[in-house]
Parts: sequence; structure tokens; C-alpha cells
Amino acid sequence: MTENSHAGPPLAYDTFRARAIQIHDELLYADAPAYFGEWAIWDLTSQRLRHKYSDLKGDDVEGNVVLINEDTGAVNITGIGYAIGHCARWVKPGAVRIEADSNNPRVQVSAFRDDQRGTIAVVPINNMATPERLAIGLTGLGLAGKLTGEQSTASGYWEPIAGFAPASADAFTVTLPQTSVTSVGGRLQRPA
Repeated sequence: MTENSHAGPPLAYDTFRARAIQIHDELLYADAPAYFGEWAIWDLTSQRLRHKYSDLKGDDVEGNVVLINEDTGAVNITGIGYAIGHCARWVKPGAVRIEADSNNPRVQVSAFRDDQRGTIAVVPINNMATPERLAIGLTGLGLAGKLTGEQSTASGYWEPIAGFAPASADAFTVTLPQTSVTSVGGRLQRPA
């Protein structure tokens, strides 16, 4: 992809969820090794010079990760920025995507293993209008210690999840709020 723009209002929660779903789909179906916004940062002065628009509200700026309004001093992370963050804050360079399945077609799951750091990260998207309890089973991997995470809902982005113990060395459960995106990460047991 050479350009990533025009998904909807840049600060709308639905735009964020659409980008989170797109990232999941690009990783799964296109086996994309990375995902980027159109521009890392875009500002009102550039918008006025390039497009002759007087604001940063249109879907033409949505593909930018951060928007800066010099008139008001506002610096906003866009929906695409928050969606990328659900992976980038938990999945580090060198990690690999691993197979992750959901028995609910409205809950999409991406998972990543990082052998160098000894970690695992899981990014589920709940597309249901109701909360869902997601049970994660790890085949051939074991967890060591507590898991942590963060969730984005219509009331806030990247809200921390308190550390919690897995159900067993190879399984844990997490509650996904309605229409939410969650990131959960933890340490893996080192092979003997």
C-alpha cells in the first residue's frame, strides 16, 4: 500500500475500530510484515498550504497518525494512530505473528511471539455490541508470571488492564468490552 487515508473522521471511535480491523486483516490475509499511516505527523499549516482546507476534521487527514493544530495548540492521536498503537506498544521488532483462531467470527484475534524478549502479545477485537469473555489457549507455549494489557473503548483509548494471573501455564481469559480493542502481553517460560 502506498497511501492509507480517507477512512472517516480522524478522531472518531468508529474510524479507530475500522483501522484496527484493517490492521488485523492486513496481517492475517495479506501476511503484511508492517503497517504504517500515511504521514506520521500532519499539521494545520500543511493542510492549508497543500489542500486549502481550514481544518483537520475531514477524512482526508485520517491516515495521519498525529494531527497538530497550531491555531489551538491541540495535538491529537488519530484513530489510525491508536489502532497502530495496540500492536506497536506490545509487539516489538523481531516478533513474529503466530496462528490465532477465534470460535466467534465477530471476535478477531492477532497474536505475536517474540523469542528474543521471551514475550507473547495478543490483540483481540470485539465487534459485538455486548461484552465477550475470551479464553486464550497456547499450544506449545507456556506463560510465566502475570499478564498485563490495555483496552480501548468508546470512553477511552489504551486504558490499562491490571496485571492478572493466567488460568494455567498455557491458558488465560480476558473480558472484552463491547466493540473494543484489547492488547494483552506477558512473558513466556524459557525452554529447559
